[in-house]
Amino acid sequence: NVWESTRYPDPFFKQLLTFDQLWVPSTWQRECAIEQGYPADRVKVIPEGVEGSLYHPDGDHDPICFNFLHVGKWETRKSTIEIIETWIVTFPKEQYPNLRLYLLVDTNFPVDGMKTTEERLIIYGFRDERIVNLPFQTKGDYIVLLQMMDVFVTCARAEGWNLPLIEAMACGIPSICSQYGAQLDFHTYKDLQVKIKEHRKPINVYNMPDCPGTWAEPDYEDLGKVMLY
Repeated sequence: NVWESTRYPDPFFKQLLTFDQLWVPSTWQRECAIEQGYPADRVKVIPEGVEGSLYHPDGDHDPICFNFLHVGKWETRKSTIEIIETWIVTFPKEQYPNLRLYLLVDTNFPVDGMKTTEERLIIYGFRDERIVNLPFQTKGDYIVLLQMMDVFVTCARAEGWNLPLIEAMACGIPSICSQYGAQLDFHTYKDLQVKIKEHRKPINVYNMPDCPGTWAEPDYEDLGKVMLY
């Protein structure tokens, strides 16, 4: 079971207790489950992974533009709005005309009432021709996309694992993440981790109006510094 908050909903947690073991992907989630009351000897860490024969350094980088990539459905937990906003503020187009921010953020599970990424970019005022909005990709095209990028950027408020991050790292790309959650089991590069300011109640969780536990709140000013680095 993969979960992003520090606590499960009580009815779900009670159901988990009826099983012989609880398998989770990270030490962070194991600690959260034990803190909520799951017997420690019954919680096992079974990490998610990445297929090294598919995800590996390869391909040519753009000789003209320096390219950032963010992957993950558009939602509050993924800090989609803050990542785009911070990138635009950190890299003014007058100074950095040859930078690009590629977005692979379409979602089939919206909570904001909007249907498309293009609609969201307009609503939030992200009118910057350097932002490249991509549709869902085939697996092969996605791997090629990862391999040609210069920087991979995430900054989630919480992650149950973060598969795009480990896939990008396997492709040899400098990869940014928040200094919190399951992803720290495999992302150990402190200079590419964004500081956390505080912890808050989860909001805008799909199909769950009142999600228990907490998420982290990244320092988006520090995100800008890390992207510059």
